[in-house]
Amino acid sequence: RRRGEDQFFICNCACRIAIRLGCQSRRHSRQNLIPANKNQHFVPRAHLRPFTMNGDGKAINLFNLEIDREIQNAPVKGQCARSYFYGDDLRLERWLQQFEGEYASLVDAIGRADFRLDDASRGVLRRFWLLQHLRTETVSLRTVEMFAQLDEDVGSLPEEYRITIREATQDAIGVFIDDPDRMADLGVCLLRNRTGFPFVTSDNPAVMANRWHFSDKRRRLASPGLDSAGMIGFLPLSPDTLCILYDQSVYSIISTGGLANIDRVDDIEALNIHQVLNCNRNIYFREWSELGVLVGLVARHKADRPPARHLLHHAILDHEENGVQTYRRVSADEARGHQTSMIHYESVTPRPALWPRFLRWRSGGYVFDSGTGQGFARRAHRDRDIAYTKVRI
Repeated sequence: RRRGEDQFFICNCACRIAIRLGCQSRRHSRQNLIPANKNQHFVPRAHLRPFTMNGDGKAINLFNLEIDREIQNAPVKGQCARSYFYGDDLRLERWLQQFEGEYASLVDAIGRADFRLDDASRGVLRRFWLLQHLRTETVSLRTVEMFAQLDEDVGSLPEEYRITIREATQDAIGVFIDDPDRMADLGVCLLRNRTGFPFVTSDNPAVMANRWHFSDKRRRLASPGLDSAGMIGFLPLSPDTLCILYDQSVYSIISTGGLANIDRVDDIEALNIHQVLNCNRNIYFREWSELGVLVGLVARHKADRPPARHLLHHAILDHEENGVQTYRRVSADEARGHQTSMIHYESVTPRPALWPRFLRWRSGGYVFDSGTGQGFARRAHRDRDIAYTKVRI
């Protein structure tokens, strides 16, 4: 299993979580189960609350893309939750609650007219975006599906390489535990919605995107990741406010103190598109009267959802000359019959039909080319063992 973007050995991750949180034995943890905490949220109620009816956190409107059905006044308690999603040692869930509480307090403050975005607030938003991006059911399911396909392609994976949703979730959270400030180099801007069309959220709200990846041909050979040049993060905070993280070496946003007013309806749609493209099943919205707008949004962009979020490419050893091995791309069936083969994992990134106009290219912008499979990185995420080339965009 490769040690690449967001992929770590499960056993190592489990050890990191246990050490950091002071977890004790499984037997001891089972004795301390609290039934009230059985229903564990992968999108916290603190995030959903601003999108609930009257903002009271009790009921929410949703549209399910899987069955193309709208549901009015759905109880929030059962949304974006699974039984013991993080495991039956509740210390991990309690540890996550500190970040949720910090986030909830900040969102309340952002709603006030006198709010000012300072460095502490930027740090909270960056950390919560990263944690939320990694912790959802959507991300865990994609990891499980990828290993299931790998198991099918190679014939049979050893038992130690099989993975459950719970293990995939703990694996992903381990990435956050290792480096909660991984996004510290990104710019932060709060977008104030001044139109009559609201922001929506989903069961996978913290979206990673990369406009530069689709605009520069040099970038086509590698999938964008958290450390990639041109990275963008979207997180709707309420129907009126959305947080955007962005690579300041590639993009520019005109703002005042990190706050920008958005008065174009097409820009709001360009931001909401990412919830349609990246959600697992549900999109959430506050006012039932907005259903028609949401249905139209889904109808226009649902076809752009990738049928699969990962691809596995197989290659076999074709020949070797002067110590250099050359591999040839083949089907999974053909690769299965060869003793020496390679498997390349490719993450599929949805391509939106439009981007917000306020997200501009930075004059004199640049990225760092590794000249390796890592592709193009941001300054803060360069590997010290690689000689990078600074490249103008």
